[in-house]
Amino acid sequence: MSSLESQSESRKARLAQLRNLKNKKDSSNQNDNVQSILSGRNFDTESRAPKLGFSNPPTMEISDGAGGVETVELASSKLEQEALADLKAKSGKQIDLEMLQPKRANWDLKRDLEPKLQILEDRTHNAIIQNVRERLQKERQAQPSED
Repeated sequence: MSSLESQSESRKARLAQLRNLKNKKDSSNQNDNVQSILSGRNFDTESRAPKLGFSNPPTMEISDGAGGVETVELASSKLEQEALADLKAKSGKQIDLEMLQPKRANWDLKRDLEPKLQILEDRTHNAIIQNVRERLQKERQAQPSED
């Protein structure tokens, strides 16, 4: 054999040995992987399957099977429901668009002038009373002189 042929044969032999070593390591790694998977906290060793979650909600107390722990989310949802119920009760009726519309064009002027007119009406009423009193006094003064 020539030197090139002998070198290629030796190289083939070394490659075959490396393949055999690699195959042996892969098979041992597979066994290691199986053992590492089995030791996880999310893995059920009896059924050899992942655990599927909680059997009970995490807020449920162990000692009290019926009641749960009061959480912020539950309290806020209760408050929200109460507030919505109050708003619905207060609103009650549907808003009628005709009621929102002013019936006359000068309603805002009347609204603005009403307090001023009230003052003037009071003054007018007082002036009428004053005039009636003066007239009655004049009549009383005129009557005794006739007697």
